[in-house]
Amino acid sequence: MSRWFPEGGRISRELAEEVAGKLDELKRLFVREAAGGELTKAHEWCMRLREASDSIKRRLGLLEIIFPRELKSFLEDPENHLRKKLFIYAMDLARRRIGVKSFEERAQRAIQISLQTNLRSIYQSWVFLVMLEELALDGGHLIYPEHGCLSLERSGRQRLASIPPNAIIKTGRRDLSFFLEAPRPIAWEDTGDLRRA
Repeated sequence: MSRWFPEGGRISRELAEEVAGKLDELKRLFVREAAGGELTKAHEWCMRLREASDSIKRRLGLLEIIFPRELKSFLEDPENHLRKKLFIYAMDLARRRIGVKSFEERAQRAIQISLQTNLRSIYQSWVFLVMLEELALDGGHLIYPEHGCLSLERSGRQRLASIPPNAIIKTGRRDLSFFLEAPRPIAWEDTGDLRRA
């Protein structure tokens, strides 16, 4: 048998590593091409959110800010996060289950959706943290959560009988409760609701 297929018909480690390396390179190049300037924007926004997180943790004496799993992965390394989104498509391409055109269309869509969703989540989280900091600068202090870990997650909370707020800030006049919702784009139909708010 050849060096690629030793006895037993299994693919050799050498071939598996070579293919994995080429698929990783494909994903890396595709993400950079598909995301373009949005990748630079993503890195900048991640940095700003980390700065706001560090600042509010100091200001309110928080131990930790807990981000949703998807957003946490994106904040750690946006490019790597987007490459992970292409794993299935790259494997399907390598196995010839899909063609190049199909790979390009699916991978492009996956990258765009992930970028848009994560950038909206970053913006929402940043606004939330900056609002809390402004209230803290005005003399407010955090009374919930009491344990010092501010969670920006919403998943799983809907199963409870009532949804607790993400944070309660005590100001000089009253307590303010804050609830984060799933980020969604604001559309023209929302203007009536915004005027009432």
